[in-house]
Amino acid sequence: MPPTPLLRPLLSTFLLFAGCGGPPAAATGGGATLRTLPEGRALLVVREALRDAGATAGPAYSVAVVEGPLEVDVGLAATPFGIEWVSAADRTERDDLPEPLTDGQLRILPGSGADAAQQILILDERTYRFHPDREAVQGGAPGITEAELRLRRDVTDFVTYAQGIGA
Repeated sequence: MPPTPLLRPLLSTFLLFAGCGGPPAAATGGGATLRTLPEGRALLVVREALRDAGATAGPAYSVAVVEGPLEVDVGLAATPFGIEWVSAADRTERDDLPEPLTDGQLRILPGSGADAAQQILILDERTYRFHPDREAVQGGAPGITEAELRLRRDVTDFVTYAQGIGA
């Protein structure tokens, strides 16, 4: 039975609005945005990855780079290698820190002057973003486990690199 003339405008309006709206909540995680690993957690993962790769984590130290002194978060004991976790706060304090490479390669910052032999792995927190929503992760978004695994892989690759050149 065709709709009566009075129902046609209502039916048209309903069909118009039925097709509106955003993607389903599961696909977007309910609007949640990607998060970054907290620095404390990231440095714990870095130290664990160093230990798993057979390297010994050393204390934080300062190194001269072209841009000025840099406070390195973790040294590789008895080597000229270190690891710096760059957080949003670090970027606020120092706008001259190098950006992460877009091709996924590791960013290594050389020392300068008396510290020219130093090589510092720059780990930018934006590279290790994850989705906090479990449903979004089940739908394919990167979760915290994936972010931590990427961080471990990068630290392991850096240790392999350092060992390959005689550290």
